[in-house]
Amino acid sequence: MNRRILLIVLISFPLLQSCNAHRVEDELFRTKSKTSIERISDTMSEYTSIVDLMGFEHYLVMIGLNLKSDTWVHVFDLDAKSFLLDAIPRGRGPGEMIHCSNVSMDGSGTFILTDRMKKVQVVFNLLELLTDGASSICENKVDIPAFNVYSYQPDTSCYLYVQNPSEQALSRSAISRFYVRSARSSDTLSVSDGYYYQDNASNWAVYNYSQFASLGSRFVAGSTLGGLLEGYEVHDYTVRKLFAKEVFPVLLNRDGTFSSACLWGFSDLYPETEGIWTIFDGEHSKDCDEPKFCNVALWDWSGVGLAAWKTEMELERICMIGRRMYSVVRSSDGQFFLAALPEVHPL
Repeated sequence: MNRRILLIVLISFPLLQSCNAHRVEDELFRTKSKTSIERISDTMSEYTSIVDLMGFEHYLVMIGLNLKSDTWVHVFDLDAKSFLLDAIPRGRGPGEMIHCSNVSMDGSGTFILTDRMKKVQVVFNLLELLTDGASSICENKVDIPAFNVYSYQPDTSCYLYVQNPSEQALSRSAISRFYVRSARSSDTLSVSDGYYYQDNASNWAVYNYSQFASLGSRFVAGSTLGGLLEGYEVHDYTVRKLFAKEVFPVLLNRDGTFSSACLWGFSDLYPETEGIWTIFDGEHSKDCDEPKFCNVALWDWSGVGLAAWKTEMELERICMIGRRMYSVVRSSDGQFFLAALPEVHPL
């Protein structure tokens, strides 16, 4: 009898721990702290969309198309509280971009902007750009895989490409893949299938709407519909999964399309050494007119939620400089401006 009781206790204990962990995390997102927004720029009515926002020293670098200057890169000086310069014209010529697909930055302030349409990567160091201007910008031709949605350089020896199926793919049963390629020869060093859901239809639906961001050898992926959040690491030219979790239910129809009850998930990710910052909704379903990405959460690199905050305005992109968060904010009339979130900080 005693052995049977002991066996039941041993089996039940991990289950109780798991249930308690879910309850703690649910409570974390139900009781978000409210945080204020400090506006630091005028309304930016000339911007059509914002691809990314990154911080380096006392500069904010915003990547998005400015219709007035017809350029992609815009540098804001936090000390002067004003824009310093615009760079990377829109176009098909050298040092120009048709469309900026994604952005990565290393610890020295070197930016890599990928243009899938031109199959080039435009590279510049921020401090050199500020002193030398356009002469510091270089362009590299790259062999980007079909349906590539994100790419970055984990180190100087290789590139990682994230390939996803799209509506133009012949089969929706294709799954997402990671390609690690040599930076010197463009040879493929490894190919691996990824992601939390192994069902092909689910993979196609969820990851056609994904957010990606990188930090050194690590990168994170998050779904905009359905709250999947995943962390990965590139080690010895292969991709290793750090964590994968379903933060909000992913509700799909039988054909792999999203159910109208599926929640909006993540709209931006910003990884740091200490953890991963995210913008999320998590409160509205797909059949609502518009998602409300007004929430910020911090996760550790094992996928544990640490803290969450709620704002009164919609956040478009976020980045951290020191212990302060900065954001591109969308006002109620659809206009962009830059803001600081002074009350958001790691625990």
